[in-house]
Amino acid sequence: MSEPQEPPSAEPRAEAVQEDAFTILDLILVLVRRRRVIALTTGAAAAVLLAYNLAAMAIPPESPLNWLPNRYTASVTVAIADDATDYGSAASILLNQLPASDGLPDIAGLLAQGSTDANRAQELLFGRSILDALARQQKFVTDTSDGDDILAARRRLRNNLSTDYHVDSDLLVISYDHFVPEQAAAGLNFAVEQLRGKVHDLTIERVRLRKAFLEKRMAAVERDRTAAQEALIDFQTESGVVNLAAQSESMIQRLTDLKTDLYRKEVELQSQIDLLGANNAGVRRLRSEVDTLGTLIQEIERGPFVAFQTTDTPLRDLPELSVRYLDLATELSVHDTIHSFLRSQYESARIDESAQGASFQTVEPVEVPRRKSRPRRSLICIMGTLAAFMASVLAAFTLEYFKRAAANPAQRRQLDAIRDEIGLGR
Repeated sequence: MSEPQEPPSAEPRAEAVQEDAFTILDLILVLVRRRRVIALTTGAAAAVLLAYNLAAMAIPPESPLNWLPNRYTASVTVAIADDATDYGSAASILLNQLPASDGLPDIAGLLAQGSTDANRAQELLFGRSILDALARQQKFVTDTSDGDDILAARRRLRNNLSTDYHVDSDLLVISYDHFVPEQAAAGLNFAVEQLRGKVHDLTIERVRLRKAFLEKRMAAVERDRTAAQEALIDFQTESGVVNLAAQSESMIQRLTDLKTDLYRKEVELQSQIDLLGANNAGVRRLRSEVDTLGTLIQEIERGPFVAFQTTDTPLRDLPELSVRYLDLATELSVHDTIHSFLRSQYESARIDESAQGASFQTVEPVEVPRRKSRPRRSLICIMGTLAAFMASVLAAFTLEYFKRAAANPAQRRQLDAIRDEIGLGR
């Protein structure tokens, strides 16, 4: 009697899967098995990198074969401050001088925000005119060079020039690197002088434009100021108002005195009538004085001035006249303030123009660099050797994987199909 057959076990499949997978021991085995290849590859890479770095120090730096020439960086620190007052700042000062009102301080603060002069200097430094002049000074191009050579020189100089603006100290650091230390210092000195000239010309031009603008504005404000003066004079002539506050106070005091005198005379008149009768000459004279005082008080309060032809302003017209007077006086005061401000700005512009816009100061001068700034050859050798070691380890694992795949019938068929597809059939 045959023994009952047991169901097939899943262990062989598990072993197959386990054989296809890499374990830690497999990884260590691969490293040990291919240690010679890894060591040789890493050593060869280190030797090649070391040899090339040593050779690069002997190869001329301008040679296309020298990918790692020594470069020396010269630097200079400058302070750039524009002498010409910014229009936004000037407008903010003017707004602060005018009578206070809601919103004006905020507007003044916004107008006072201007662009940084160091940013403008950096744009000038990397502009075509300075780069082309520096390229000729460094003999990268000549007067007969074509457009491609000029463009290549500009790209090279943009890579060699660098700037670093320190916001806290408001200083600009300009750096320039070259194969030769003396050339680095000479090139940077030349670039800084070119930048100084550009900043000087730009500052003078801005001062002149600002001066011309102020002259036009002063002429216009002067016309408006004259018109406001004439309007105030005409109003004073027509209304008789010269000093409204003093005149009003004087008129009120006079009216008070007249009413007091009228009340006293009325009391005296009544007493005289009771004593002497209404037809007495003295009583008639006193009554005439009372009537005159009443008429004068009425004309002062209401006008028109017919009986006495006085030049005083009726008291009931004072509110309207006060509003008109304040409007005209305020308009004239505003024009006076603007004219005074523009005059001070104009005098400041004249001083800036006579000072020739001295706004470029060298804080730290250029020095010939004593040590190279790049390349860092030791770091290149270390990183290159490490990269070669990692590449050799990856190559060892790849070779081991393909070796195992060739031993597996299914994966071998896949490899054969891949070879056939790329034309590398057996």
